Amino acid sequence: MSDLSTDRSATGAEASPLRALVEGFPGAAAHIKGEVIWLNRMAEEIVGYRASELTTLDAWGNAVHRQVEPQAKTVYLAARSEGFPRPVVLTVYRRDGSPRLVEFSAYLGGDEEVWIMRDVTDARRAEQELRDREQRLQVAVATAGLGIWEMDLNAATIASDSSTRRLFGLSDHGRSNLLADHLERVLPDDRSRLEEAINTAVENQSTLDIELQARSVQGRARWLRLHGTAVLDGETPQARLIGAVHDIESYKRMDERLLHAAQMESLGNLAGGVAHDFNNLLAVIRGQVEFVAREPNLSEKAAVRLQSIERAVTKGAEMVASLMQLGQPQAPTTELIDVNEVLESTAASLERIVGEDVKIELQLRAVAPFVKFGEGRLSAVVINLATNARDAMPVGGLLTIATTTTPATEQAPDGADQQWLRLTVEDTGIGMDAETRARIFEPFFTTKAPGLGTGLGLASVYDAVIDAGGVIEVDSVPGQGTTFSIDLPCTRSTSRPADTTATLNQPAAQGQVVMVVEDDATILEVTADILRGAGYRVIEALGPGQAQEVVASGQRPDLTLTDVVMPELSGPQLAANLRRQIPGMPVLYMSGYAPEGRGGTQIDEALLIHKPFSHQQLLERIAHLLPDPTSR
Repeated sequence: MSDLSTDRSATGAEASPLRALVEGFPGAAAHIKGEVIWLNRMAEEIVGYRASELTTLDAWGNAVHRQVEPQAKTVYLAARSEGFPRPVVLTVYRRDGSPRLVEFSAYLGGDEEVWIMRDVTDARRAEQELRDREQRLQVAVATAGLGIWEMDLNAATIASDSSTRRLFGLSDHGRSNLLADHLERVLPDDRSRLEEAINTAVENQSTLDIELQARSVQGRARWLRLHGTAVLDGETPQARLIGAVHDIESYKRMDERLLHAAQMESLGNLAGGVAHDFNNLLAVIRGQVEFVAREPNLSEKAAVRLQSIERAVTKGAEMVASLMQLGQPQAPTTELIDVNEVLESTAASLERIVGEDVKIELQLRAVAPFVKFGEGRLSAVVINLATNARDAMPVGGLLTIATTTTPATEQAPDGADQQWLRLTVEDTGIGMDAETRARIFEPFFTTKAPGLGTGLGLASVYDAVIDAGGVIEVDSVPGQGTTFSIDLPCTRSTSRPADTTATLNQPAAQGQVVMVVEDDATILEVTADILRGAGYRVIEALGPGQAQEVVASGQRPDLTLTDVVMPELSGPQLAANLRRQIPGMPVLYMSGYAPEGRGGTQIDEALLIHKPFSHQQLLERIAHLLPDPTSR
C-alpha cells in the first residue's frame, strides 16, 4: 500500500533476531522492546498507520486504542505474568476512525516481546449473525410447537432439545439421552410401528414420517408427528436420523370433532324426521288414554292398564327427546351444579343398573366441584358410562367413579388460573383394543350382539361433554379394564340460579274461540276434543290452507294453536300471514320436532308445547296465552 510506504530502517529500535522474525512474518506482527514498538507491513495495513507514526507504546495506545488504551496493556501484562500466549480481542481504531476487532497474542523473548495480530472483525460478525439466525430458528421452532432431535441407532441414543423431551413426557432434570427412554413414552400400539419405520428409513436411506401417540408429563396420551431423514456418516455405518417432532394433538382433535359432527348431523337429520312422526303417534295415544281414563265405571284393572300405557308413552317421549339431541348443538346451559352431589344422588340408580355382582365405589375428592352442566344430562352421561362398564364385566367387578380438581388441561389451557374438574369412570372389565377405542364415540358403533345395543350411548356422552366445553378421553387395554376421563371447566361461583319455574293457572274456559291447525287428521281430532271438553269453541283446520280460508271468511279466533312443520307453510309463516288480518292474535306452536332453523325461525320456548303433551299441559298453556275475556 503506497500510503504506508516508509523507510523501514528508521524504526527507533535496534535490530534483533525477533525483529527480523517479525519483519519476515507472513501475518500482522509487532516487535516491542522497552517502550519502543515496530510494526510490520501487515500490521500497518490492519491499523492504517505507518510504523514511523507509532514508534512508542504511548503513541500506539493514544492512536489505535483511543479511550480504551489501558486494555491494550492487558496483552502485555498477561504475557509477562503467565509466561505463555493468551489471545485477547481488542477494539482497534484505524486512521479513518473505523473500528476493527483484532486478536492479540503476546510472546516473550527476554526483554523483548512480539505481538501477533489477527483481524477477526468479519469472523466475529459472521459468528454473531450465525447466533442470531440460531436464535431466530429456536424461536420459530418453539412457536411452531416443534422439537428437534437426532437419533444415533448404533449407540442407541437420541440428542433432543427441551421441546422434544417435553412432548415425550421427559423432564429436563436428570434427562436421559437413551433412545429406549423416549420409545418407552410411546403408546404400546404405536411403539412397534415407530421402531419399524425407523429401521426402514435407515435401511432404505429414506425419510421417516409417522403419526403416533406418546404420554405427556401429565400422563395423558398426545398425538405427535415425527418427520426425519436418514444419514450415514462416512464409510463406517453410523446410522443416524435427524428430524423434528410436531405436536398435532389439536389438529387430531379438530379432525375427530369435524368427523363426529358430520356423522351426528346426518344422524340428527334422520332422527328428527323419525321423532316428529313418532311423537305425533305418541300424542294421539296419550290424548286418547286420558279420555278413556275419564270414562265412568272404569274397572280398576282397566285403569291400571291405562296407567301402564301412559308410562310407556312418557318413556317413549323421553327416548325420542334423547334421540333428537344427537347432532343438534345444545345451547350452553346456565345451570350450576355440584358434580359430587349429582353423582351421589345418581349412585342409587346405578346400583339397580349394574346389578349386585358389580361393586360401585365413589371417590369424590373434587374441591368446589361446580360446573355448568345440566343435572339430568350429567346423570345420563354417568348412567351411559356405567351401563357400558356393566356390559364389560359379565362376571362382575369394580366400578369406580371419581372426581378431582386439576389445573388447566393440555387440551384446553385457556387461562392460567382456570381450574378443571376431572370425572373418571373406571371398570375392571375386559377392556378394548386400539381399533375399538378409535371408534368408540361413533354413532351406531357397537361391539354388542345384534339387538343388544344401539351404539348411541357413548355418542350422546361425547356430544354432552363437548357441548359443555369439556374434553373426554378413553384409556383401555384388553384384559385390563377401561377408564373414561372427562374434564369440565369449573366455575368459581357457588351460587345457583333461583328456580324461576312458574306454575300456570288454568282458568275455566269462557267460550273463547281456538283455531287448531294440524296436517295430521288424527292429532287434529284429538286436540280439538281436548279443547272442547274444557269449554272452548274450536275451529278445526286441516293444514295451513284451510286456516287461511277460515280467516279470509271473516272468522276471528282468539288464539291459534298450530303445528310447526307442515306442508305448504310452516307454523311461524302461517302465523305471520294470519296476523296481517288479526293483529296481535296469540299463537301457540306444537311440535314433535322444532330444532334450529325448522319452521323458518327459532321459536321461543314460552310459545312452544312439545308433543306428546297431556291434557293438563295443553290447557294450562292455552289459558296462559289467551287474553282475559272481560277485557274485550
